[in-house]
Amino acid sequence: MNLITLGCSVTHNPGVKETLSELTKLNLVNLSQSAGCNGLQVLKMQEYILTNSFNETDVIIWQISQIERVHVRTKLTERFLHRTNTVITSKVIEHHYVNSNKNLFDDEDRGDLLCHSPLIDEYNFNYDVAQGLQTLIATIVMVKKIHPKILVYLGWDKAVMPDSYKDKIYEILDKHNVDYLKQPFLEWVVYNNGTLLDSKHPTPESGMKFAEQVLYPKLKELNFI
Repeated sequence: MNLITLGCSVTHNPGVKETLSELTKLNLVNLSQSAGCNGLQVLKMQEYILTNSFNETDVIIWQISQIERVHVRTKLTERFLHRTNTVITSKVIEHHYVNSNKNLFDDEDRGDLLCHSPLIDEYNFNYDVAQGLQTLIATIVMVKKIHPKILVYLGWDKAVMPDSYKDKIYEILDKHNVDYLKQPFLEWVVYNNGTLLDSKHPTPESGMKFAEQVLYPKLKELNFI
């Protein structure tokens, strides 16, 4: 019944998810977030599992983002509530926001600091990239064991570097029978002469074609739909 999408801006931006929802006739449940990191995706999936049940017809599309991106979830403070926004060519870019789900134990809101939030620097910690990646892939494997209809791919090739990390990801996914696309979204667009908004973001038109020509046929091949 649901198409559940996770990822960063290349999924959150219009194009892929809306087209795939229309093609599959599945209700769109978008968990992706522009400027969100893989850690945020893990938290959003945890929240979804705690508050929802998977239907056997549900399909999960999980786009992996840049592994160096840092995310912080924090209790709300006065500093946080005075949010900082950046205006780029008349578009307001939100650095952080109040999470839509309250904590299940204290029933209080939390705030998510996105990877470009100036408040992240105040936490002054060294992010362990390899451990963060292991947590991401372990979560994907666990979700697969709960619900088999999950498809994984990279947003762009350099989202995961060095290449040995990509090799390890595919090795683990193969071991646990997690389905994935080997060619990242951005590289598919470039190879097929698609259009880009900038160096990392395909246009909505390119996203629509990726959904029509890659994701939808793959889901049918896997008998997910």
